[in-house]
Amino acid sequence: MFEDVSVAGRLATVGLVVLAFAMLEIWFSTGGMINSVSLFSDGAHNLADAGAFAIALAANHYAQHHTDLEESRRMQIMGGLLNVSICLILTLFAGVEAWKRLFDAGHMEEKAKIDGAYLAIAVCGILINGFGAMFLGGHGHSHGGLPVEAG
Repeated sequence: MFEDVSVAGRLATVGLVVLAFAMLEIWFSTGGMINSVSLFSDGAHNLADAGAFAIALAANHYAQHHTDLEESRRMQIMGGLLNVSICLILTLFAGVEAWKRLFDAGHMEEKAKIDGAYLAIAVCGILINGFGAMFLGGHGHSHGGLPVEAG
């Protein structure tokens, strides 16, 4: 559908859209407009996704500008490893925070302002994820393993 746009152009476009949306979510959640921890955590998640797009863009740039195929493949693998490592670290921090809140909820007297703005942000998030999936073209590559047949 978007075959005329380069991989770098796709990564940069989706990364910038996700970054803008993450900043919007964090601004709404911390600016007192909505006061929602779930919205803040989703904004932080999207901020990490934007960082992952930046790492993928850097790995793609490196692979495109170096002639050694083996070195280029290693750089792409290292970019993927860095992305996964960052996601695991963030998941660990979120898990520790969730575990602490399970036993001490803390600020229960503060209420989130769940209204039309919250719903609008949720719908925007769904639309942005759909755009990103369509624009990036899905999962159109192999991981280099041996083919496995069911049976």
